Amino acid sequence: MSVTESNHRYCSYGEPESVLEKSEVVIPPLADGEILVKVMAAGVSPIDFKTLKGFMQATVKKELPAVLGTDVAGTVAAVGSNCSRLQVGDEVFADLTPRSVSFW
Repeated sequence: MSVTESNHRYCSYGEPESVLEKSEVVIPPLADGEILVKVMAAGVSPIDFKTLKGFMQATVKKELPAVLGTDVAGTVAAVGSNCSRLQVGDEVFADLTPRSVSFW
């Protein structure tokens, strides 16, 4: 049985009300060293809206469809093999920008 999550994504650039759509996506199995975070809060910044509208295509490479926002906070819901720094239940926040995925 596959596990799904709801999100809002965009498949083309434009104004939020015309390009954002709710979707269900299957959560893939965790790879070695990955974690799954149950997101409790997510941030959307001005740069995210510029990206959504297509103004940042020269510098921010997004493969469409894409999800708006890169700042998240929540709890670790699952850990992949060889993940020793975090455990299920740990509170985390992350910057998911493509150029530097980081967490604390």
